[in-house]
Amino acid sequence: VLGDSVNLASRLESLSRLYGTDIVIGTATAASAPDFALVEIDRVRVKGRAQPEAIHALLGDAAFAKTPGFTTARAKFVAMLDAYRNRNWDAARAAIQAGRQSAPALAPVYDLYEDRIAAYDGAPPPAGWDGVFEARTKTG
Repeated sequence: VLGDSVNLASRLESLSRLYGTDIVIGTATAASAPDFALVEIDRVRVKGRAQPEAIHALLGDAAFAKTPGFTTARAKFVAMLDAYRNRNWDAARAAIQAGRQSAPALAPVYDLYEDRIAAYDGAPPPAGWDGVFEARTKTG
């Protein structure tokens, strides 16, 4: 099997290790599974592609997606991601702490963002930073 979709799927699959999630899916797959418990965890620019791709962690099936626990966990992650993308590091850190308790499955992703924020404390991103992670190699 060859083609752009296959190459993207391969790159996204390899990112699951970086994010510490079992399954990472892209925008097209997420759009095909709107009832599942999906959380957008980042936007990445993978090797060989100029446009960023929103990536999602699959946390459960349609029944799990309807639970108050998942709804709360997703809302907390969205708040953290919004603060991060707006360079509001203090709010992002607070959201990480609040989110860890509601979504243990996302703990590795929260760890990743905590590390990124710590790095940006020492060396802030450039003025044109768009919050997109540059995956320069196949594995991140």
